[in-house]
Amino acid sequence: MRRSVETSSFLKCRFETSVTERIEKMLKAIKTKDWSSFCDLTMADSNEMHAVALNTFPPCVYMNDTSHAIADFVHQYNAIKIKEEKEEQKICYTFDAGPNACLFIPGKVIEEVSILLPRCFPASNSNSVNISKNNPYWQGIPITNTNPSTLKILRKAFGEQASSRIRTFARFRRFKDSRGSVEDDKHSGRPLSCTTS
Repeated sequence: MRRSVETSSFLKCRFETSVTERIEKMLKAIKTKDWSSFCDLTMADSNEMHAVALNTFPPCVYMNDTSHAIADFVHQYNAIKIKEEKEEQKICYTFDAGPNACLFIPGKVIEEVSILLPRCFPASNSNSVNISKNNPYWQGIPITNTNPSTLKILRKAFGEQASSRIRTFARFRRFKDSRGSVEDDKHSGRPLSCTTS
């Protein structure tokens, strides 16, 4: 960053104009829950910061070919969602000081995107793209094709007594991880059926 401060003409412009303006727009997008604007602002800020890095002398090159391909994937995916008039289903990326993308994906399309990503970026032996329960970089609710339908079945059968979404997915994950018992784990404390008066 010191080298950028000393040599990048873009950095001065970034600090004087775009950062302050973008922060105001981002705060508005968050307050009004404007997902589409949040996505556009997030990606624009990431792109601008990497432009500053490239404008540094000698340049700081963080993104690689895969980084650019992921950015292209996101823009192509969003173009489809915009054409379908589903801007609330857009996804967005940001890149820190490195080639790895951090993707923001709304729950409505997480399953779709989790299927598309490995198809568009297949794993190789040396550089595995692992979108699975065992990958610590894939965060959020565990995903399988069965989870949403399981949750619907439970809600239909048990109504308001059904387990929460998070609890259902947590249990689902435990069985995927080779758990064989349907009994709760033993723990200390009061049974759930006890109440105080």
